[in-house]
Amino acid sequence: MNHLIPLISDLAMILTLAGLATILCKKLNQPLILGYMLAGFLASPHFTLLPNVIDSANITIWADIGVIFILFDLGLDYNFNKIKTTANSAIIAAVTEFTGIACLGFACARLLGWSVTDSIFTGCMLTMSSTAVVSKTLGELNLLKKAFAPIAFGILVLEDISGIIMMVVLSTVAAAGSAISASSMLQSIGLLVFFLIICFIIGIYFLPTFFKNARQYFNDETLLIVSLGLCLSMVVLASKLGFSSALGAFLMGTLLSGTVYTKRTKQLLEPVKDLFSGIFFVSVGMMVDPTVVSSSFFTIIALAITLIIGKCVFTSLGVMLAGQPLKTGMRCGFALTQLGEFAFIVANIGSGYGLTSSFLYPVFVTVSVLTIFLTPHILLNADKVYRRLLRSMPKKTAVMLIEAHRDSKNGKQSDWKNFLQLYFTKIMVYAVILIFISYLGTNNILPYCQDFLQPPLSGFAAAALTLLLMSPFLAALMVSRLGRRDLIAGLWFQKRSNRPLIMVLMFVKAAIGLFFSMQVFTSMLGLHFVFAIAAALVLAKFIYSSDYLVSRYLQIEAQFLMNLNAENLAAAAQKRAAARHGMWLDEQLYTCGYQLEENSPWVGWSIRRLDVHRKYKIFVLEINNSHGYHPIPSGHTVLRAGDKILITAPLATLNIFAAAINNMGLGLTRLSEPVTLHKFLEQESSNRKEHDQLLCYAMPVTAASPLARSTLKKSDTFSKGKWLALGLERGNYTILDPDASFVINNGDILWIIGSRQMLSQLFRDTSL
Repeated sequence: MNHLIPLISDLAMILTLAGLATILCKKLNQPLILGYMLAGFLASPHFTLLPNVIDSANITIWADIGVIFILFDLGLDYNFNKIKTTANSAIIAAVTEFTGIACLGFACARLLGWSVTDSIFTGCMLTMSSTAVVSKTLGELNLLKKAFAPIAFGILVLEDISGIIMMVVLSTVAAAGSAISASSMLQSIGLLVFFLIICFIIGIYFLPTFFKNARQYFNDETLLIVSLGLCLSMVVLASKLGFSSALGAFLMGTLLSGTVYTKRTKQLLEPVKDLFSGIFFVSVGMMVDPTVVSSSFFTIIALAITLIIGKCVFTSLGVMLAGQPLKTGMRCGFALTQLGEFAFIVANIGSGYGLTSSFLYPVFVTVSVLTIFLTPHILLNADKVYRRLLRSMPKKTAVMLIEAHRDSKNGKQSDWKNFLQLYFTKIMVYAVILIFISYLGTNNILPYCQDFLQPPLSGFAAAALTLLLMSPFLAALMVSRLGRRDLIAGLWFQKRSNRPLIMVLMFVKAAIGLFFSMQVFTSMLGLHFVFAIAAALVLAKFIYSSDYLVSRYLQIEAQFLMNLNAENLAAAAQKRAAARHGMWLDEQLYTCGYQLEENSPWVGWSIRRLDVHRKYKIFVLEINNSHGYHPIPSGHTVLRAGDKILITAPLATLNIFAAAINNMGLGLTRLSEPVTLHKFLEQESSNRKEHDQLLCYAMPVTAASPLARSTLKKSDTFSKGKWLALGLERGNYTILDPDASFVINNGDILWIIGSRQMLSQLFRDTSL
């Protein structure tokens, strides 16, 4: 136990001083963070009236753990959906802030007489705020739920990434002897992006599912241990790959934020986080050196003023350029006015490599402590400055700045923008997954097969296993019906000029899939380029026609989307339940009636040959003509002039269909305005004979059901009768118009529609 005495005595002293200092701050209505920093200074070697910390290295380690827990807790608050909603604002604001403050910091350093290299790094380091400080300050001031907080944290995440990039630049320059290798830098940055995407995809797919399935085995103790174990594991992984430990902790927090235990984990983590974060802020206070303050007083004040003014002005401007109101912009700017710990870490690394002057480190530490000390006071005065600024402005300008966000929020994104965002996001995600699987195949699967099999069997086995893992994602790239067909159809029917570009984009997507499959044939089997292309084309044909691979991908996608949107889906389900004892699927679908004109190109064609469901994503519910009433017509039904057709689909799809009628001359006249399927069925129930009435029914799928673990295409249940499967509910996740290859699980709720007579026959003839 003797070796523990220095550590225990150090902790006893700093925690006692921290406790007394925070009590004093509470009494004086000051933020607790100031008390921690005061305790750190009193415990440091620079203050001789009290005993000093014996081993500051141990305190530094504990402080680093504090940063990890602060970022982990922060990640639990900000899942992917929250980050996504503020991504555009954060990126615009961060770019504006980086550019403005870097130039301002460079100019300030040059005026102080520093070298060009020191000035460049000074400008870059002044852009870095402290996520830990902002999180703690906003928490103490009860501002975490305000509208500006997610944007501020989005900017902080980008600042942390810029800090990692700066460390990459330093190490690259040091290794190259002052000659910067652009390729090495881009490779490191690409590795960072690759790491983030892979961790995000794997984490979102597996972690929420694991917590949901194992929830019966969790108590508070187990939950805390598992959560902290996952957090520290991600920290270790990030550090080994050369990234920030804080970034790893934040990433794991965002992944766990999609689980069913997010709130409980935060509650259990709170005392652990408070202990270690307190030690972190104490360690920051210990870095204050009075000799540095006295010798570089003017320099420290100049940098602090430059930082505070630059953050207030450029961050506020950037947030406003992103479409946010002035008040939100100023709150973000005033919240980020401190110099983060990343800055003096970068300064220390630069000094160690001999690329920057040694005096930068103590100066930036002191500037950091000073600005951290001032942050709560600056943030508390943000609204006062905002009100004074409004009073000094012309009235029209003030109104415009106040209502900026209201206008931008009501702005609707174009169909092309939505489509391209989704297209390139999916391409990037699939490419990263396929690169990862290809890497596993080459570096893990192939050597393993070579240990047990002789060439060429080992190569064939490794290639087969790799392609099997790739196949669901190759299907997503190559099978045209997978994806947002509504967006593609909307653009396709809007203008004929849109079609060539859509076809090119679809070809590029398929070509990417061919490239990855061809790469497996060349690298593992050693095939010639020509033969590899031929093999890839044969494989593409097999994938395109394979219902199993399509169904496998649909299962993966559904599970991923359920986990990714679990919080939003649960909230939406609660709102629907409060609105009307659960909002059913028949209220998400709309019906509309059309009549075929004499000159319609549909006249004389069957529903199957027209392929209306695949082309337009609509369901034909009934046809009325001189021969009578035909509910749920079969695909062999031939359309005649004068036929009245009732269709159903989501409202957006009906609008796309209306555009197709106008732009393609389909010869259909609308007979009624769209109404919800639920309302239509209620109206028609009193106007029709009982056996002619259409019914929409939610059918629970049990383990004994013939539909369980089957698909609509394979099931005999739906081939025997005339009814339609409109949608499927899996927990809180709703799938409208599920693909015929989608596998239906036990516990799903399948929504079907048919006449009363048809449904009665269905329930008599099956065990459903």
